[in-house]
Amino acid sequence: MLLPKIALHGASPLLLLYLLVLQETVFASSFCFYDTVYLNRNGKEIKRIPAPATNVTRIVRTTYTTDDLYGSDSSQINHWQRGVSHPISKAEAKRTERLIKEGKYKEAWQTGNLIELRPLDERRADGRLMQLDNGNGKDREGNNREYASLIFADGTRKDIVGGITDPNGGDPEILIQERKKVIRYSHSHPSGTHETDHILHSFYPQAPSKGDIEACKGEIAVIFGRDTDKVYIYDSTGVIATLPTKAYIRL
Repeated sequence: MLLPKIALHGASPLLLLYLLVLQETVFASSFCFYDTVYLNRNGKEIKRIPAPATNVTRIVRTTYTTDDLYGSDSSQINHWQRGVSHPISKAEAKRTERLIKEGKYKEAWQTGNLIELRPLDERRADGRLMQLDNGNGKDREGNNREYASLIFADGTRKDIVGGITDPNGGDPEILIQERKKVIRYSHSHPSGTHETDHILHSFYPQAPSKGDIEACKGEIAVIFGRDTDKVYIYDSTGVIATLPTKAYIRL
């Protein structure tokens, strides 16, 4: 795909930046191959099967415990929105990863230790939305609100931007009116911070909260923790997979 020729003499810096981003996006899309990809428990690619007609990425379930994801000091343990992890053992993770490396994909899938990620195009669209929070915290407005994407049964998508919230006592929330019609749901937890009396307040937790997990009714949902720069995949039992944001939107 070729970009249209535009006379750039005297163009504003904002227009030049937009055109540069557009050009990079078009270039990247030209070399995008929809293969079957397998990731280890940390989101690192361990196997790629050339298959241009497919668009499947699977990740080994997490081995992180609840304390690993939510912290282990008393304020974190007793926090009313502390969630839970639902990990597998490191031995199970290694066994599953070994089966993948040996090309035993069916056996690996039958272990129940693999989670299939959303389609790549959807993950990238989510990434563009959630990264409106740049992950740098502080009082920047974009870093003190949640973002969410809804995918409906008819394939349509709706992006939502939440209201600005103060991490010192605020509870960021996006209300979903059409929840019963939604088949896939992703949202972010803000990176914003606020210092008062030499105490730095931040949004807790970055992983799915107790309320997030309880809201799952049989589906698998996704949260972008913008402070940790990680993506958390969870269901009604807790967190089942984690990986870096870059890995989630690129592989």
